[in-house]
Amino acid sequence: MVRVEKRQIAAVRNAGARATTAPYLVFADADTWVPETVLRHALLELDAGAIGGGSRVAFDGRGQPLAESFVEAFKVVWYSQELAAGCFVFARRDAFEAVGGFDERWFAGEEYWLSRALKARGRFAFLHEEVVTSARKQRAGLGLGMLLRMMGLTAMFFAGYRRPLRSRERLGFWYDGAREGKPVDV
Repeated sequence: MVRVEKRQIAAVRNAGARATTAPYLVFADADTWVPETVLRHALLELDAGAIGGGSRVAFDGRGQPLAESFVEAFKVVWYSQELAAGCFVFARRDAFEAVGGFDERWFAGEEYWLSRALKARGRFAFLHEEVVTSARKQRAGLGLGMLLRMMGLTAMFFAGYRRPLRSRERLGFWYDGAREGKPVDV
């Protein structure tokens, strides 16, 4: 077990990378299922010289229709750029270390910056196979409020205003501990 004092996704992932000496690194969220075929293809890509990569993402259940529509539209933009989703990222250790790992200035969107940094160094593999991640935030009663926050953050991000992603307090729906509508003491 690795203890991390900084409660932040990027910091936790970086600590995990430092805790191993493996030549390949695979990051998957605790609520993400990585099918054997996805992992196999990721490793084959790394063996073939890819510097890192990601895959498509499916959700484990249904959310509110409006939220699902937003997510599908977001995926079109994200996939067109062939960027890794935060729930599943893989990289060669040497490349990961060369770019400084996940940028800990970001409390969200850290996979965007890692994907871009890795792409600048070499071939970045984007798998067409899907990992399956939890739609729990949509089911946790955050629905429309979360959707509006996500839409606002996305619009600001692509407009170049990214400051809110550097603040854990502004990203409570990621960091508040709510799980399936039940608060968790974090």
